Amino acid sequence: MKKLNWAFLFLFSFAFIACDDDDDEVTLDTTDPVITITSPTDGATVAAGGEINLEGTVTDNEGLEEITISMTDPSGATTELSDKTIRDFLNDDRNADFDVDITVDANAAPGNWTVNVTAMDDAGNEATESVTVTLTE
Repeated sequence: MKKLNWAFLFLFSFAFIACDDDDDEVTLDTTDPVITITSPTDGATVAAGGEINLEGTVTDNEGLEEITISMTDPSGATTELSDKTIRDFLNDDRNADFDVDITVDANAAPGNWTVNVTAMDDAGNEATESVTVTLTE
């Protein structure tokens, strides 16, 4: 009987010690990444067959998952341009610099084109920043 009492005492002590009164709150990341495009400036003019130098930064409070670069033509059709992965841009998990040269097709339609940078963080929050570039013949 003494052995049984010791066994119950041991189990009770173990259960008591294993209980944690830690009420740590889990905070959800609801903050979108912040994108800053430093080049080209909004309204810049580029000739068909020319090059657009896209530069800027992306930051996030927790961690970046993905950065995509795309262009929208005057008709509204959007094409993803960047074949680079997030690792190509990252300085650390929360900061990325991008510097991408985009060659414009010589047969591209003249008019206002939109260059889009979209970033998604580890929590799935997403942001897009855009600049308009006027394409000339």
